[in-house]
Amino acid sequence: MWLFCFRPQIQNCHPQTRFRGLLLYGTDSESDALDRIYKYAKDFEIENPEVIGWDFPFLSQEQINVYHMHGYTAALILPEGLEIKNSDMKVHQQEEHNYAAIHIERPFEDPFSTIPGAYRALDDFMKVNGREHEDKNIIPCFETVGKTMDVYIACK
Repeated sequence: MWLFCFRPQIQNCHPQTRFRGLLLYGTDSESDALDRIYKYAKDFEIENPEVIGWDFPFLSQEQINVYHMHGYTAALILPEGLEIKNSDMKVHQQEEHNYAAIHIERPFEDPFSTIPGAYRALDDFMKVNGREHEDKNIIPCFETVGKTMDVYIACK
């Protein structure tokens, strides 16, 4: 059952998005990374944090198959004007960029089908519309974190 709310479309990423990212790998890296990012948001007194995340694909087959590890990056989008003085995490900035995007209303009803299906739908959408993947100096793909989910793939 597909739970997409709208057809894929091209959207512009937030102009000059500033974010703090945290890459973890382990057996429960996604939950661990998200927990830490939400803790940082609370420490910075951000009431409604905007959090995004993406898989980290550069693990060895041994890490994946033997140790059941998974890599995940979670990032806190920093509100305009928020300055971070002392921290163990670097602040990154991404310039405005185009992304193919799709919204999933209930991503966790069947996440291992629905979320990869969203990425496939975006790949097909990009091919049909003559768009190519982009991955230089930008986040190549990411998902919003919450009860609903927006999936983004960077494109030229």
